[in-house]
Amino acid sequence: MKKSHRKEVIIARIIFAAILLVLIGLIVFAASFISKKFGDKDDKDSQTKIESQVSQGSEESQQTDSEETQGNQSTHTPGTQGEDSEIETTENSEAENSESENLGSESSEAENSGSENSESQSSESEEQPSTSEEQPAESESQDSEPQGEESYVWVTSVNVKFRTAPNTTSEVIIGLNQGTVVQMVSVENGWAKVIYDGHTGYIRADLLKKKSVTNTAGDAITSGETGTDENVNASQGGTATGSNTSSQSGTTAGKVVVIDPGHQRKGDSTKEANGPGSSTMKARVTGGTTGWTTGVPEYELTLEIGLMLKTELESRGYTVYMTRSTHDVNISNKERAQYATTVNADIAVRLHGNGVENTSVSGALTLSPSSSNPYISDLAESSMKLSKCVLSAYCNATGMKNKGCQTSDTMTGINWSTVPVTILEMGYMTNSSDDTNMQDDAYQKKMVQGIADGIDDYFGR
Repeated sequence: MKKSHRKEVIIARIIFAAILLVLIGLIVFAASFISKKFGDKDDKDSQTKIESQVSQGSEESQQTDSEETQGNQSTHTPGTQGEDSEIETTENSEAENSESENLGSESSEAENSGSENSESQSSESEEQPSTSEEQPAESESQDSEPQGEESYVWVTSVNVKFRTAPNTTSEVIIGLNQGTVVQMVSVENGWAKVIYDGHTGYIRADLLKKKSVTNTAGDAITSGETGTDENVNASQGGTATGSNTSSQSGTTAGKVVVIDPGHQRKGDSTKEANGPGSSTMKARVTGGTTGWTTGVPEYELTLEIGLMLKTELESRGYTVYMTRSTHDVNISNKERAQYATTVNADIAVRLHGNGVENTSVSGALTLSPSSSNPYISDLAESSMKLSKCVLSAYCNATGMKNKGCQTSDTMTGINWSTVPVTILEMGYMTNSSDDTNMQDDAYQKKMVQGIADGIDDYFGR
């Protein structure tokens, strides 16, 4: 009996110890669970706060990146104009071979909308208007006060750089397209301080025109609104880009000429309509041909002659605008033609160098729309008159063989024009004699003299 009772006591103690161990385990488990729960909450709150800060910083970074890349069309790019008004392309002109516009045709078959001369190496390559990019001359330090409650100006060129400081080495906030309206704060030393999309920055004053628009009700001001245009630099005593700075006289007074130096450094095979409402799509722009003897690219020749011609015409009293003043741009045929409309040009003269497989072919010719052009037949007569005047005077001045005035209705840069237009093929870069002559300084002066004389003849000077 005593032995049995002792056995029961031992069993009871074991059971009690087991229960005690279980309770201790439960207490430890509960403590661990509670600690982990609150610890995770703290960690989660901390992580949420960190993620919020990172997200905010990322959004700000993305906003900055978006501003710097807008309108770019990549952006840009060396060259004097390239510093504040240009567009860069990564396309290569070789991709456009099947779509390039033929400027080397030697017969009137160039009028047929489906024809592309397989021998021609010089295709129509046009570039989007860009104004002169020389560093603005410093004027007296003088801030202009906004007129009315708010003074607005609009951008006159493409991809104009909106910068953080009034110099060409400062950071570009965004590239603004032609027609963009900004609020002007002041103008000093050739730079305009403006406000755009809530940001304050600086734009070359000669790339802006003033709009006499007062906004007192907070209404949005768009580029389509009317107002009196005035070059911002001119209003501050500077020189308006593309304007004539010499005294105007005779029949040239008030005449506006657009010079279009053909081609550019890199082509863009992106397609655009061949004319208003046309279903035919052609490459935006090509790089042009190259001198077979000199190795000089066509885009370099056309710009060199174009800049010389601008100077000559301004000395004769014309107002002159250039579609480009650097090689590193991306300007389409359509945009080039439309630029002449934008600046209210009286005529557009497009400069090109020709090229064919037959290296014995030489001479100069012009291209203009025919009377059956489906888009601008009303400009055929005036364009042909311009062509005849320019080609005749050019050949007389240079001694270049006159290959005649041809018509073409396949050129995008012609079909989108709203002013009399001519394409002057100045000579064959595939011909040794023409190519060499067109790189001679004395001969280039004759080329410029002849073109300017032809323009004078057109206006009856």
